[in-house]
Amino acid sequence: MRTRDLPDIADIVIVGGGMAGLQLAVDLARAQIGDVLLLEAGPDSGEHVNAAHDPDLALRMWLEVGLDPHHWRPWLSASAPHFETMAGLRRRLGGRSLYWHGVVLPMDSWALTEPWWPAEIIDDLTVSWAGGESLYQRVLTDLDEWRGGIQERGPELRVGSHRLSTVPQAVRKLSSGRFAAYSPIDRLAETSGRVRLVTGAEVLDVETANGSVCGVRVVVDGESTARTVRCGTVVLAGGTIESSRLAIQALQPARLLDKGRLEGLSDKIVHGFIAPLDAATLPPEVVRLADEEAFLYASGDETLRSNLFVRLYRSAVGSVLVDVWAMGEQLAGEHGTVECRPGAGLRWETIVRAECSAADRESIGRQRDELTAVWSAFAKECGLAGSALKFPEFDRPERTLENVLPRAGALSPGEAPVTWSGPLGSEYHESGTLAFGRMLNERHEVHGMRNLYVAGPATYPRPGAANPSLTNLALSKRLSGVLSR
Repeated sequence: MRTRDLPDIADIVIVGGGMAGLQLAVDLARAQIGDVLLLEAGPDSGEHVNAAHDPDLALRMWLEVGLDPHHWRPWLSASAPHFETMAGLRRRLGGRSLYWHGVVLPMDSWALTEPWWPAEIIDDLTVSWAGGESLYQRVLTDLDEWRGGIQERGPELRVGSHRLSTVPQAVRKLSSGRFAAYSPIDRLAETSGRVRLVTGAEVLDVETANGSVCGVRVVVDGESTARTVRCGTVVLAGGTIESSRLAIQALQPARLLDKGRLEGLSDKIVHGFIAPLDAATLPPEVVRLADEEAFLYASGDETLRSNLFVRLYRSAVGSVLVDVWAMGEQLAGEHGTVECRPGAGLRWETIVRAECSAADRESIGRQRDELTAVWSAFAKECGLAGSALKFPEFDRPERTLENVLPRAGALSPGEAPVTWSGPLGSEYHESGTLAFGRMLNERHEVHGMRNLYVAGPATYPRPGAANPSLTNLALSKRLSGVLSR
């Protein structure tokens, strides 16, 4: 039930109406858990960006964040350009679920393993949950129902030593020819008013007493005075960094943190290239896939710790564009932190630091070698020399996706591939600060603070290479079960 009225009391307060928070609200409603209040700082603003705008504008709003009125970065980066430039939240109901392309890959088996992840959670995700199918399978079944059928297998392609398959996506094709990826916002109608939802409600602080949460402090529509909502349970689902801030503000005064800082912040490591090729020199199969705008991938192993993605499509000048990128794991550790400092108001100043470890530097090198091998394989198909690709410096890249991709359509056949590197934070897959084991028990509850729970990738002890959305949806379903008991 959407409402403009902030209640004085609720049983469960969910902070954040993005992928994890909205899905949790939907699953709690399905379980008929009453008196759930979802608070979202942004407005109730409507459709998926690819349904609401033409493809060019939708892409630019994602990459050129100044064009999106909902982009919001409530932290300072002490490691620019990491967690600066494109990094930030999309402050609107639905959050970043209204921007993604629907990639639903489970967490890589080499990352979803002990000792990083608890055995119980691994089993729930992959084997069986609550005496039935695994959480992953249940979510995939839900997504098939939303999509209106099981996704067809799709084309495959061999490139050098890589066998590429069609990327599994939770998307609907629209009559306009555009698409919309799944968002739990589409399921809100099913809650039948069992969830109260207030937008424009920014949670500044979590109130605690005697080792337990007792309420949240909220400002609505930018009012100057914060109001208190009393509650017995709080779930932090406002994105990794915002959830970290609220956790720090709750835990440090309770002497559960020595310093106002959480470690473990990580994002994905990503590099790519775009090559314009002459259709006349390519195998007919590759040209056909470009005409179909194929989106393909190959999973990496524990050595590479990256997945490879390939998009094939036609440019405005007739080239076949080969858009290739590697997206891989940045291991969580002390090199990534969220630090908060008290100030004059309830919202503490938040500072993010992000660096690459020695293991991350090895991953950067492996990704670049892998991408060079892929380029060499495509070049061989065209009778071209596949020379080594030269990538920008990772910590100070002069070419990033935001300034390469929009200009790709103007590349002519025969031009050299254009490479790019993505600063940490620009993939929007930040995770790890409130991880299971280190900060949370297996019930998703913060150690030492009763009834303070966390949803979303902040809970990941190890992030893997895969897009986190499928795992987010599955863990939200698991948390709904915890809160329903």
